[in-house]
Amino acid sequence: MSLDAECLRALELAAHWFVESGIQEPSGGVARYYQCEPARNYRISTEITGYAASTLVWLYRLSGDERLREAGLRAGHFLISRAWDASSGLFPFECALDGDCAEPLAYFFDNAIVVRGLLALWKLTGEPQFLSAAQRVGAAMAREFRSEVGFHPALRLPERLPAPSDGRWSRSPGCYHLKAALAWLELDQAFAGGAFRQYYRRALEFALATHREFLGERPEPAVMDRLHA
Repeated sequence: MSLDAECLRALELAAHWFVESGIQEPSGGVARYYQCEPARNYRISTEITGYAASTLVWLYRLSGDERLREAGLRAGHFLISRAWDASSGLFPFECALDGDCAEPLAYFFDNAIVVRGLLALWKLTGEPQFLSAAQRVGAAMAREFRSEVGFHPALRLPERLPAPSDGRWSRSPGCYHLKAALAWLELDQAFAGGAFRQYYRRALEFALATHREFLGERPEPAVMDRLHA
């Protein structure tokens, strides 16, 4: 089997797993992972659901499998109708629909990944609700996460106060957040002439000014943990 054929087969298997495994809940939200005991999905992650929306759009464009398109739409509709926190204008870290208590945090990175997922769905379908939701959250990110130097990587909800840094990359501002800040650049492409390009430029300048601090002097295992960003 050629490399191209192997890659296509791997994509087919991944797509099949996604639509058949149950990792996407009936609500449309996507669980962080599956727990063997007690044999159920863990809480729904807004970040993972956003990633899933983008990936499902990409897989659908490659394969034309309508199941992937439908799964992507379910993810997007879940995000804008059930996961979004209207009081803050942001997406919380996790959604616990069964009453399980989720950590009351909103992450800059997670919200940006959701925005990119919503934009992918809008580009595929033309549904204006995805674009308007992405615009709304992109503006809220600029407003709520901004700090005097750079940005706050995480906020406590519902107060919208900065969460203390604890050494983890998701709780510390860094150049790796530029991957997420691309959401502003994508929004600028949809809303030319607005403020989104300025927001992205600010994030880019912060990344360029701080990128040498990314790896630092951390032990090798911790360095590898950060590189997945």
